[in-house]
Amino acid sequence: MPIIQRQKPILACIFVLFVASPLAADSFDHTHALLNELLVRHVSDGRVNYKDLAEDRQQLQNYLTVLGEVSNDDFHIFTHNQQLALLINAYNAFTLELILRHYPVASIQDIPGNWTEPLWFLLGRNFNLNDIENKIIRPRYHEPRIHFALVCAANGCPPLQSEAYIADKLEEQLAAVSRSYARDRSFNRLDKKSATLYVSKIFEWYQDDFIAAWGETELPKNSDSSLSHRGVVGFFLAQLKENEADFLRRQPVTIRYLEYDWGLNDSDQED
Repeated sequence: MPIIQRQKPILACIFVLFVASPLAADSFDHTHALLNELLVRHVSDGRVNYKDLAEDRQQLQNYLTVLGEVSNDDFHIFTHNQQLALLINAYNAFTLELILRHYPVASIQDIPGNWTEPLWFLLGRNFNLNDIENKIIRPRYHEPRIHFALVCAANGCPPLQSEAYIADKLEEQLAAVSRSYARDRSFNRLDKKSATLYVSKIFEWYQDDFIAAWGETELPKNSDSSLSHRGVVGFFLAQLKENEADFLRRQPVTIRYLEYDWGLNDSDQED
């Protein structure tokens, strides 16, 4: 009898330890409401009103604090889409905070350690922006469309959306931003006369991701048969309007990478 009595509190402790992490994970707001409110108020057509955002900086920092409270164990209880939505939002929110710390600034390129300083607390440790993108998101999720959701505060980046990414509609959101970026002639364009596909350097920098997804695309006779070429053309075949996609199915094209505009995506600096 005394042995059983001694075991009861031990079992109770074990039970508490077992359920503690799921309860913490369940308390996380997967609607990312704090960030969503900021994006709705301060982002329009992909451009950020950093001056006004600075006045709401405490809310942004509150959101970063909430992110920092998610442990690695909590994170692994989340669904695939919950994890990916959190990481995309975290990257974009950290980037906004980075700009505010140095604002006014003409370009994120002017900020020392912009990609390499481990400034951001997430999943129980400090990360830099490169780590989040290239050591967590890309190798774990194998989702090339994240390149149109992660925004580095530059004019050449895909436009920052006026809403947070959420698990329940993540597929819809990734499909929409990929299609929008592919069809936006300020970033990519098909010149039928010269049979040239002008594309963002994103497709050069991250060609391995597009090869993995579209590297086996069948191309017209006499096309460049390299995997990188197939990967880029395959992506645009899946995203462009039918008349342009049909041209790519019939006509070999040359790919040209456009210069990247690192100017700040600031609505106050808009031409």
